[in-house]
Amino acid sequence: MPVAFLGYYVYGDNLKANVLDSLPFSIAKSVISIMLVLHVCSSLFCWASMLLGRILKNFLNSPKLKIIILFN
Repeated sequence: MPVAFLGYYVYGDNLKANVLDSLPFSIAKSVISIMLVLHVCSSLFCWASMLLGRILKNFLNSPKLKIIILFN
């Protein structure tokens, strides 16, 4: 929300839906865009690995698996 308020304060009615589109082209804008892409991709990877870890933990702690390992 602070970014939205600051963007509207600085650009007024000329503010576009994507705040980055309101900024002039510069190295800083390119760096920010790259950082946003990395943030989105890494958060998806972290979420997926957390989900996979939870699935593996539940699978390894399941009684069925323990019985299979015990009697094989």
